[in-house]
Amino acid sequence: MVIREYLASGFPALCILTQEPFRAEKVIPFEGHWHFFAWDCSRGIRPAGNPKPLEEVRDPVEAINWLGKNNDTVLLAHNLHLFMDAPEVIQGIQNGVEVWKSRGSCLIMISPLIAIWPELKSVFTVVDLPLPDTNALYTLQCELGSPLSVKPNRKAARLARGLTEFEAECAY
Repeated sequence: MVIREYLASGFPALCILTQEPFRAEKVIPFEGHWHFFAWDCSRGIRPAGNPKPLEEVRDPVEAINWLGKNNDTVLLAHNLHLFMDAPEVIQGIQNGVEVWKSRGSCLIMISPLIAIWPELKSVFTVVDLPLPDTNALYTLQCELGSPLSVKPNRKAARLARGLTEFEAECAY
């Protein structure tokens, strides 16, 4: 995935467009020298891929400020687009960009739509997360069917292309 290249190049803010926020967190390669964390307004800050909160930071501005205090840190911000109408959030991101760049950190907004105000258009690089391919859908089919002794079907996986992972799970 191109996320690694953006991080290595020092991009301070990315927006991953997807209808599948949990899949996005699952497919981002948590490798390299970065520390990966996730934030949402319900759970706060937690290690990425782990449901247990590390810090109960539920306010988006506090989460943005938290990122600025850490070196080589990536913060995956779930549903941050819902808070982009708040001037404090916009200002927090504007203030944070130079700090994140200097500390090797990055804010990744995971969003189903582009909700970026003109003040931040030049700050965020938008990356589209493609839907799962046939191989990923076949693997999902294998994982779901294995405990039930159901044989996977490659044709069904091909026919499921165009569905999100969740939609494919429900269809299988």
